[in-house]
Amino acid sequence: SKTKESLPFLLSLYESSESNQEIYSFKGVSGIKSVLKDILDSKPKEILNFGSTKSIETFSKLQIDIWEFRRIREKIPMKIITSKKVKQKIKKKNLQKIKFLEKPFDNFTSTIIYKNKVAIFIWTKEPLATLIESRELASSYKNYFNLLWNK
Repeated sequence: SKTKESLPFLLSLYESSESNQEIYSFKGVSGIKSVLKDILDSKPKEILNFGSTKSIETFSKLQIDIWEFRRIREKIPMKIITSKKVKQKIKKKNLQKIKFLEKPFDNFTSTIIYKNKVAIFIWTKEPLATLIESRELASSYKNYFNLLWNK
């Protein structure tokens, strides 16, 4: 019957609609570098970043500059939401839009959303990162980001 013939096709559609979900954990400078490399290697259309007021102080400025140079060279736009507390410390770069939230705050974490991934960085003495690959999570975090961005 037609139903039996179309069953393999329908099953393949269902399986492909389920998104791949993985969680990875990274520690130290080399771990942070791995996540930052993944962000650019995945060639996202856009990078969304919110939260941190401490990353530059904890992580090597040289590493950030190298990463930013590559991001700009590869023409990957980035939006950042952060506290107005760090407004004097941040220099806007090419292909970058920054929104400063009115209420000053300290935050030791930052969240970067790209493709179907969410990277959460904890900027302590030995920095940590969790990388979660989930279309649903990335979509939810993009919604949170856009709510703050459009406020």
